[in-house]
Amino acid sequence: MAKPRTFMNLSGQAAKYLQTRYATTPEQALIICDDMDLSVGNLRLRTKGSAGGHNGLKSVIHELGSQNFARLRIGIGRPRGFTGDIDYVLSAMSSEERSSVDEAVNRTVDAVSAILTNSIDRAMNTYNSRSE
Repeated sequence: MAKPRTFMNLSGQAAKYLQTRYATTPEQALIICDDMDLSVGNLRLRTKGSAGGHNGLKSVIHELGSQNFARLRIGIGRPRGFTGDIDYVLSAMSSEERSSVDEAVNRTVDAVSAILTNSIDRAMNTYNSRSE
């Protein structure tokens, strides 16, 4: 497990460093990130795919040269009343949003544990939010 010290838009640099340092393949990675296209607190786990407009995932795809890595997205919802996405992402959450995100983080821990002990397919069936 690693938390990049780069800006989110440069997350791929950290992923590439770890891939090189530990001699892994993209298929062995799990990238966890926020997602404004998911409602607050919802999870979406996939084994591969596009960046879906997420600049951090674009960076990872570019640096690893592959879309074939698992990703677990945690919904933060779309901004309302903000002039830009950055202002929204860096703003304080309401207490209701914070509660939903805290629950999502707990489910994320459970999902990662399920991936490691069972399989990613089983985890997808259990932890992907049904309302998205």
